[in-house]
Amino acid sequence: MARKIEFSGKASGKALLRLSDESAWLTAALILGVPAKELNDEAEVNDTIGEPLSICTGNFKSNLCDASLNCELHPPLAMRTSESDIETLPGGGLERMVAPDIQLFVNMTDTPFNE
Repeated sequence: MARKIEFSGKASGKALLRLSDESAWLTAALILGVPAKELNDEAEVNDTIGEPLSICTGNFKSNLCDASLNCELHPPLAMRTSESDIETLPGGGLERMVAPDIQLFVNMTDTPFNE
């Protein structure tokens, strides 16, 4: 499972959260405070695991705007993917965080000072 949020404006970039199906169900159960077997469907899991990414990306966007790099968030996208890499944007940087015990990967890339 993966969730991706892109942003564009004076700064542009994207954040990708990727985790195994098992890790997604366990993470959603922990966030909601229920046993994994009580989760209803994949849509509920996708929405639940996507919320922390939305919060982090929104906070990052706010920091960019505070630095006069105004940008807008695009709607989140849920998808299935086997790819673990995210392309670095020209002139930008890439940060990668990995939690191997639960097979969770977060990639974030951004390019400041777009025209």
